[in-house]
Amino acid sequence: AYVDCRKVSPEASPEGAVRVACLGGISTSWILGMQEKNPGTEIVLLDRGWCRDCSAGQGEQYPAQAALQETQALLGEAGLAPPQLPRIEFRPLPPTGRPLEIPNAVTEERLPRRGFFTRAVHKAAHAFGEASAGISASQPCRGSNVVPFGHGRIIPAERLKRARALATIAHLHHRPISPRCVPQIEISWQCRNHRVCASVCPTRALQKYEADDQNGVRFDSVLCVDCRRCEQSCPEGALRFHQFGRRPFMIGHSPLTAHAVKVCIQCEEEFSGTDGDRCPACSKNDELLRNGHLM
Repeated sequence: AYVDCRKVSPEASPEGAVRVACLGGISTSWILGMQEKNPGTEIVLLDRGWCRDCSAGQGEQYPAQAALQETQALLGEAGLAPPQLPRIEFRPLPPTGRPLEIPNAVTEERLPRRGFFTRAVHKAAHAFGEASAGISASQPCRGSNVVPFGHGRIIPAERLKRARALATIAHLHHRPISPRCVPQIEISWQCRNHRVCASVCPTRALQKYEADDQNGVRFDSVLCVDCRRCEQSCPEGALRFHQFGRRPFMIGHSPLTAHAVKVCIQCEEEFSGTDGDRCPACSKNDELLRNGHLM
């Protein structure tokens, strides 16, 4: 499956090649998405030798190099052998054939009026279906099939696409999803279940949860956007953020803490997150009384 620059004439591109406006705009999730949709197919990015002098290439010799290297590392952990990994192939063309402007993709394919509108309707319906469905129900993921898009303020679209593609590819090769593609959080025994971390999370990657006999916080690495508000806001300093994951994970919210729900022997209110038989409010009042008596 070849990926070629749109400045290359259609006649000079391999048959069936995916033609993009600029290979510098290709992201890791885009290459992973191509690999997900074309399992068993080698993805080849074509280097025409034009990038260095192209205004769109910003002087880079090959602008997709960084995204390609990251993709190769992730796919290697997902089970692809080196010969199967996406790669660059150098197929130079004479500089005299490079147009100054990037051709519009619409001009490359002339359709009759009816065909144009038919295709537009199909594309719109497909896009709407993907947006409504979130992660496919056939995907090997845990939790809801609909991705919870936080508070509606921040949507980590790049990470969602990357994790979805890696989940499918890793499943085909019977591998866990690489922890390199998402951050992870650890919470120590010092946690007192204030759950401030979940309250300040802008994407609801961290959520409060309630169960019959316990409660705490749960975490979805894919929704995390590395803002680190959770780590900064923890009163006990019990939360540690890791930019790169250290262990395999599953898509969906997983519990990080589980505190037993107890009834205070003094006020008979339910509480959790502290040792002893008294809730935090009663324990604090008792401490104030003892300190006042000693004074």
